[in-house]
Parts: sequence; structure tokens; C-alpha cells
Amino acid sequence: MSADNNDKTSGLFANPLPIVMLALLAAGVVVKNVPLESARPIDPERVKFVPATQQDVEARLWQDPLAAVEKYIEKENKENGKENERKHDVKRVKALITELLKQNSVTVVAVSVFGSSSDADAEWRRRMRSAVVSALGFHHYHPSNNNAIGYFDHQPEPGNGDKFAVPYEWYERGKPLSSYERGKPPFYNKLEKPPNVLVLWLNEEKLDTVSAITPAIPPLDVVTWSEDGKAIITPTATPTVTLSDQLKYLFNTLVDKSTLQFDTSKSLNVRLIGPAGSEALMKLVSNKDKQKSNSKALYPGITLQVFSPSATISNCELSRDLGDEIPAKKLDECIKIEGFSKWNDSETTPIVRTIGTDDMLSVALLWELWQRGVNRESWRQPDNKPDCKDGLVLISEWDSQYARSLSQSLNEGFSSLCGTNTDPLMRVRTFNYLRGLDGVLPDIKKSDTNVPYKDDGEKSKNLRAQLLDVPLEHAEGRSQYDHLRRLVGEIERLSNDKQFAENGIKAIGIIGADVYDKLLILQALRSRFKDKIFFTTDLDARYLHADQKDWARNLVVASSFGLSLRPELQQRASPFRDSYQTATYLATLMALEKKNTMFEWNDKMAQWLHPQLFEIGRTEAVRLASPTVEYLKDWYTSKDKDSNSKGIPVQNKYQPCAPNHWPECADIEPYRPLLMPSFQYMGEVFVMIALGFVLAAMASCRIRGKWSIIKNALTLPMKLKTVKLLLAGVSVLVLGVLISLCTKRLMDASYEQGVGEPFVWFEGISVWPSLMLDFIGLVLTLVFAFALWCLIRGKARLISKNFNFALPQTWRLARSRWSAMCAGPYVELALFNREGTTDPKPIGPGVEVSTLWQNYLRATSMREMMGWIVSSTVMVGVLFFVAYRVFEMPSFPHRGQLVQNLNYFVASLNALILWPVIFWVSYQTRACTQLTRVLSNMNSVWPKRLLGRQETETGVPRAYLSGYLDFQLIMRATQRIHSLIYLPFVSILFMVIARSDLLDAMNFPLVLVFVIGLVLAYALGSEVLLRRGAVAARTKVISYYETLLLRMQAAPKIPLVEVYTTFDQARLKGSSPLTVASSKPSGLTEPKISTEQIKLLLERIRNTREGVFAPITEQPALRALLLPFGGFGGAQLIEYLINLTV
Repeated sequence: MSADNNDKTSGLFANPLPIVMLALLAAGVVVKNVPLESARPIDPERVKFVPATQQDVEARLWQDPLAAVEKYIEKENKENGKENERKHDVKRVKALITELLKQNSVTVVAVSVFGSSSDADAEWRRRMRSAVVSALGFHHYHPSNNNAIGYFDHQPEPGNGDKFAVPYEWYERGKPLSSYERGKPPFYNKLEKPPNVLVLWLNEEKLDTVSAITPAIPPLDVVTWSEDGKAIITPTATPTVTLSDQLKYLFNTLVDKSTLQFDTSKSLNVRLIGPAGSEALMKLVSNKDKQKSNSKALYPGITLQVFSPSATISNCELSRDLGDEIPAKKLDECIKIEGFSKWNDSETTPIVRTIGTDDMLSVALLWELWQRGVNRESWRQPDNKPDCKDGLVLISEWDSQYARSLSQSLNEGFSSLCGTNTDPLMRVRTFNYLRGLDGVLPDIKKSDTNVPYKDDGEKSKNLRAQLLDVPLEHAEGRSQYDHLRRLVGEIERLSNDKQFAENGIKAIGIIGADVYDKLLILQALRSRFKDKIFFTTDLDARYLHADQKDWARNLVVASSFGLSLRPELQQRASPFRDSYQTATYLATLMALEKKNTMFEWNDKMAQWLHPQLFEIGRTEAVRLASPTVEYLKDWYTSKDKDSNSKGIPVQNKYQPCAPNHWPECADIEPYRPLLMPSFQYMGEVFVMIALGFVLAAMASCRIRGKWSIIKNALTLPMKLKTVKLLLAGVSVLVLGVLISLCTKRLMDASYEQGVGEPFVWFEGISVWPSLMLDFIGLVLTLVFAFALWCLIRGKARLISKNFNFALPQTWRLARSRWSAMCAGPYVELALFNREGTTDPKPIGPGVEVSTLWQNYLRATSMREMMGWIVSSTVMVGVLFFVAYRVFEMPSFPHRGQLVQNLNYFVASLNALILWPVIFWVSYQTRACTQLTRVLSNMNSVWPKRLLGRQETETGVPRAYLSGYLDFQLIMRATQRIHSLIYLPFVSILFMVIARSDLLDAMNFPLVLVFVIGLVLAYALGSEVLLRRGAVAARTKVISYYETLLLRMQAAPKIPLVEVYTTFDQARLKGSSPLTVASSKPSGLTEPKISTEQIKLLLERIRNTREGVFAPITEQPALRALLLPFGGFGGAQLIEYLINLTV
């Protein structure tokens, strides 16, 4: 009965997750992405660039055109002075355009970009250039010179500002024109090929500055004469120069007016891609001071079309600037305005907006918050007095029209839905910041923003030097890090303010144009508000940077576009860096298309454009089901929100369209299949599992033996008990399949309605894997519980057979259910007789072990345990109900009601199963402790048949076998129930993995830590008590045999009859065998036992490594304890290995 065949290596495979992931990494299934590094050498002997064309500024196609030209001008002015100005006169471009107009019409693509020197605007210009170049490539244009660009000095109207450089580049299509080869226009090099499209890069800041300048020569006053001869002087208003006037003047300078009048069949087609910002668009369409404006007109033959890809100001604001009557600035009225009628002067040329507006993005974000449970009940049917319990915080950039307009729309929309318009500080609070939180300026290194102060003992520094030496996060200097730290504290205070919102803050919005500021705010807030929903606008690839994923993951982004269009439109262009780049690419495609009119483009954009919702994952921005504009309007204005929760159009199949007729496409977004679990290879998976089981059975004798037992049990005719077990297993299997099919059907319905939670395994944005793991843990707990129940019953029969015990005829003790519920496992087993009734006789000098074993089996029957388990579970349920009331429910990020309801269902089932299992394991453990205590403290009477058999096998006289048999029974009884300790820890293992950050933004709040800690403490406490009692019993047995051996070796002449001849006699009297003597019973012969036999018994007892006497490293309690922690470590390792692929 020793532990000679213990499995010493099973602990290595107690948690195989890390081993599996390491194997996948080694096999190449999980691939590590090595950071890309260029092998291009840097040659110090660089050849000076000598241009042979007008485009004489060295610049690659991916460079910032404004920065390249500015750097060139600075260098050339030092070397050539005024000569450089003459070389870049606009006449050179005008001459080339004039010559080209003799052949055909000329297209000018004027791209308006931000012109500041900040890093963000420089990156913006690079992205816009890449988008425009890609769109030109779509229309089969290629650059005339891919290594250089040109520029000309543009002089605004006299007195209206200083001149500035306008970068340009030519693009050609097809073969050179023969007529062009015959003639050489002035200022044009014959080496150049005939260009087709001229791309201008307009510095929006320069144009805006010029338009704000008042003419140097004021207008003369108007003098009239009255009837009595008196002069009446009427002052003339000073005319203003509008942005529209500046653009028209610029385009007029590109061509001679007479050239277009001479041949009316030729035209200069100007396509303005811009303005870049909302403020510039407002100035472009504004009718303010219209009477004061010296309105300019384009030359006849110049056609102007405007495509706005980045100005997102609402049509409501633009219509107000145009003079349209808007009764009130309310979001529900603004979203109904389809467009604005006209722009400046009397022109009717509409502006095609290729990007969504702020008001629709605001409604889309409010809808998404509603889907995620923010004020779900109060917004569902907002009657006259909606009761909003969830608050909102907006952190908005203050120094941009875009952020101010968007935050105002969100504030107004949220307040309107909550009915708190009269009190804007209730339920929603806005905090402002200034752009450039890090304090980094273009001419200062980032490392020099705030350098640590060093007290070098020098003289006091001036204020500027002191500000430069301010440490990071100090309340001085250029950076605003200290503002963020104080903002965190203010948001925490606001979240705990029940007057602001009863449930605290549920969502935090970050509104701004600078992505670096957004990431910095996320970095400051994410660790403190892990359970909040963070959202922003405008998708950007910088959210996916590996070094930003810790705070950018799970960020909800509302955007007009993704990072690419459908393949027919995207073609050879790689995915872009942000949604504005995608919108610019689309705008340029439309600008170069000659088939559609501007009004047709507006109709197309109304069909194509709708807000899109994304959630930032580990490696990609996962697109969520997004509603159309009409649906959002109906949802926002409807009182019954649930009535509009169906019918969101979802693209279920790919609808191709011809690349040559792409304007006829019904949709411009790429086909994105529904992110849902696939059962395509389910049959193959089952075959693999079956083959794996067969291979394991062929290699393992134990598995073959178990399979033989199962096969024999299922052989007809089957026993009634086998039939019951088979029916129970089939019923559980059918129930599980029905639940799975029902869940799958509900999941499909939610996807078809467009409100479902996406199903993604390791992007960290889906709770479906978490729910699946919870359900798998629930099923495995039930299966293991049933298997262990059958196992311990089988081991009870085996122990009864080995020890010659009879099984009980009735499996109940003679006690009331109330007594069983109150006493539970703490029952005095020695008080009951063989029939399970209370023995009226007093306890004798010994107890029959066979009767004791039968009563122990009765005490652990389901009928005796049920009352105590149920009552204990109810008390724990009340305890945790109170705990949840105090600490609130653990956060569960979800999208839609389905996953939330499933979470409640699975969590309730887990609680209803986990705690009964825990108390069942505890009951079995404590009942075994009671059995150990009785065997240790009372005289045990063993069956004579067993004593005779053991005497024959061991050669030890039966008088000395009682202690050894007690030890063997304790060891076998504890070994029988030892595996039960794994049950609660299996459930906790799946709970830990399911709530790990690997799957979604879930954490372990205090209440959940309390639950898991209580489970661990209760289960391990029962195991510790069992081990302590068993070790104490073994100590007594070893003490007896050591005393007996010592007596025999120290005083061989003293007859053994003067020593207690049995272990039970000494134990019953409570004295040591060495200190108490007894008279030899009549007819007693001296026992025939030797010191060698005693030593062998002691060695066998000490070397037993089974059951509760196994080493600490092989204890099931320790291995079970390592399960959840090993699962957490495995989840962390999987996340680490996945991050290697980012």
C-alpha cells in the first residue's frame, strides 16, 4: 500500500497553457514580428541635386511639400538672393499652362493643407500628399518628376499681404503630344514631358492670414448734395478680402484671361481639395460682410469645383453663417438639415463634402454608448422625466473649432436625452485643454521639453532658464502633464458624487484634433478608470502602435471612414494612416472623374456616407456594426429607442462593381464579414479528438482498462443503475446542445440587426470568448463533479472489500433533516449502531470499525448532505448580495443586451453550482476528519477475518496490527476524497482566465477578489484540518511502535506482558504504554513479534506517500491552488506571446 508508483512529473503539466503557447511559437504558428529596419547605407559623399526642369526642389513623393520648399528657399536665398525670386515667378507656370491649353483643357488640383510647423500638421501634409498621389495613380497619372517639386511665388492683390510660396508638381498621362514637341514655350525646358494635371499645395494659414488683412488704400467717401446746397458725406465701408476672393485671385493668375476668351472650347478646370479645417470652410461659405467685400470673379473659362474631405463642421453651423433661419441650435434640428444652399456671392456651385459631419458622429457615439449600457433603461422610453443614472465626461481641445463644435453637439445630445438641458452640469461635464499637452515645439527637441533641474551652485537663473529646467509633471513649464494629474483627481471626485450621477461616470470622451494629445490623455486616465468606456472620433493608425496599446486598446472610435475603401476603389493603394487620408483619396478620385456633376456627387455621398464605429484591438481596429444616417436620425428623435433596435442594414455578402464605373457602386466600404464563430471545421475537430483518444488508448493501459469497464457496463443487458447514469449523461448533453444552439441563434439575430458584440478571440475587444470560457468551466465543473461522485462511490466499495466491511443496507442516519442541516459533517459517528440508529447503550471500550465505516458512508450520502449544503449556499448568497450592494457589481464591458443577459445567466449558474460544489467538497473533507478523529482517539475493533488475513500476509501478530490498520484506513479514506479539492479550483481557473485582460478590458474588483479569496480559504481550510488530523493520528501510531521497539531493545528481560499488548488498550486509558502496567490475562502467551517486524512496520508507515500523507509538492491542495494562478500566468504568457506579433 505504499506510494511506489507516484507520478512525479504530473505537476509539470498541471497547467499546459504556457507549454502549448511556447510550442506554437517554436512551430511558427505564432509568428513574432521583428521590427523593420532599413539596410540602406548613408553615403556622406552625396551628389548635389541639379534640376533640369522647373521642378527644382528635391523632394520625394512622400515628403512634406511645404517643408521641402521652405528649406530650399532658406538655403537658396543665402546663396542666390534675388536671382532665386526671378526663377520662381508664376509666369513660368502660366506660360506652360497657356501652351497646354492650345492642345486641350488643363486640370488643376489645388490641395489646401494646414501650414503650421507643428509635427502634427507636418504629418498631416505627408498623409494628404500620399492620398492625392494614390488617387492620381488610380486615374493612371504618374509624376513628371518623382524626385522633385517646383514652386512659384504668389503675390496677393496689391496691398493685401506679402507674397508666399505655392509648391506644385506636374502629373502626366499617356505619351507626349506631338504638337508640344514642335514648340517650346518660354521658361520651359524641352526635356520635360507634356504634363496633364497640375497639383498645387496651398498653405491654408497663409491664405487665411491674407484674407484677414484690410486693403492699404481706404475707399473714398461718397459726397452728395442736398436741396439747400449742403454737402452730405456718406462714409464708404472698407471692403474686406475674403478667403474666396484670395482663391479666385490665385487661380486667375495661372492663366491669361485672353487665352480662355480666344478658344471657348478649352477650359482651366480647378478642383479645390479643401479647405482642410472647419474654420476655413466657414470663412469660405460665410455671407458675413458680403456688402463690404470686393467680390472677385473667376475668368471666363475657369471652372471651380470644391471637394471638402476634412472639414467636419455641421451643416447647421454652415447654414447659419449663410443666413438661413435656424430657430434654435438643437442637435435634433441640426441633423435634419441635409446641406447648405450656396456659398458666397451668387454662385450656385455646391460643395461636395466627402466626410461626415460632427452632428452625425455625435449621434452615432450616443447610440454606441446606449448599446453599451449607458443609461440604457432611461433612454429606452424617455418620457417627460427620464431618470439618467450614468454620467458622462468630455475632455475637449479648446483651441480648435472642430473640437468645440463636436463637444457641444455631444453635450447637447446627452443632456437632451437625459432631459437636463436646463442644467448643463448635470450628468455631463466638459473639461478643456490646450493643444500640445506635451509642450513639444517644432524647434525644440522632445527631450528638452522639461529637463530635470540640477542645483549646480551657479548664480540664480533667469525665468526662461528656470522654465526650461522644470521637471516633468511640475506645475510650471511648457508641458501640461500636471493638468492631467489634477484632472484625474477631479474625475474621480465627480464619479463618486451621487448628485452628479447616481451610478457615477460611465463614459469618458476625448475630443480633439491632435492624436498625440489623445494618447497622452488615455495614458493618464486608463489605469485609474479601467471600467469606463473611452471614446473619441476619427480613426488613426497611431492608436494601433505597440507602445500605445496598454491604454489605447478598447477605445471606441466613431469615424466617417476606415483606413481603406473597397478593392475596386482602393486598387494598388495600401491602407491609409487615418480616415482623413481616406476621405482625401476619395475626394481626389471624384475631382478627377469627368462623368458626374457636382449635384450627382452630393447624391452619391448621401448614399455612401454614414458614421462607422470601431474598437481598437491589439493588432487592428475592429469595425462594429454601424447604423445608417437615417436610422440614427430616427433613433435620436424617437421616444421608444427599442422600436428602432432592429433593421440596421448589415453587409452580409460582397456586391462587386466595375472599377471603370466605380461611381455606380452601391457602397464604397470594403466588405467586412460578420465577426462570429465559425463551425466550418467542427466535423474535422471531432475526428481529430476521436483519433487522439484512440492513440492515447493504444499507448495507455489505464485508458484501455477504463474503456473496457465502460464497454462492459454498456453491454446488454445493462443494469438499472447504468441505465440511469446513461440517461442522466445524455440529458445533460442534450441540454448543453440546446443551450448552445439557442445562444447561436440569438447571436445570429443580433448580428443581423447590427447590434451584436463582435466575436474575436485575441484582439481583446470581445466578451464572447469570456462567456464561452465561463460556460465551459461550468460544464466541466458539472462533469467533473459527477465523475468524482462516481469515483468516490467506487472507491468506497473497494475500501469496504479490502477491509472486509459490509456496505450499509440503508444510506441514512437516524436523525432529522433539521439536525442534519445544523450539524452537517460534524456528526458523532460513534453514537450510531450498525443500522444507523442511535445506540441507547453507552459507548464501550471500543468501536467496531466496520460500523464506523458504514455510518461514515451514511453521513456522506446526498440525503444527509443536502440540507447543510443548501443552507450554507443560501447564507453565502445573502453575504455576497450585501457585498455587491456595497462594492457594486464587477464591470462587464458589453455591446448589446444579448451578451449582458447571457452574462447574468452564466454568472448566476456559476454561483448556483460553484458554491454547492465548494460546500460538498468541504462536507466530505470535514466528515473524513471526523472519521480520522474517532479512529485516532478510540479503541478500534477490527474484523477477525481481516486480522487473520493481515497476520498471514505480514507475519505480525494480530495483537499489534490495530494501529497499522487504523493508519491504512485513514490513508485510504483521505486518498478517496483527495481529488475533490480540484473541483472548485477548476471553476476558479476558468473564471480567472475569462476575466483576464487577454480577452477584454475586464479586471478583478475588490468584491471579486473577496469571492475568490473566500473560496480559496474555505476549501483550503477544510483540507488543512483533514491533513492535521491525519498527521496527528499517524504520529500516535508511530509513537506506539517506537515505544514498543524501544522497550524491547532497552529491557529484553522484562516480559512484554507488562507492556500494553495492544495499541488500543493504551490509547483507551489515555496513558503511555511505558508508564502503566497491566496484569497478564489468563491464558495469554507472549506475542511472537520481533524488533525487525516493528522496524518494517515503522518504515512502511513513514514511507507512505499516498492520500493526505503525500509530500507537500504532490498535495492536491497545492496543485489545485496553483490552477487559477497558473491559469492567470498562462493567460499573461499568451498575451505576451501575442504582443510579440504586434
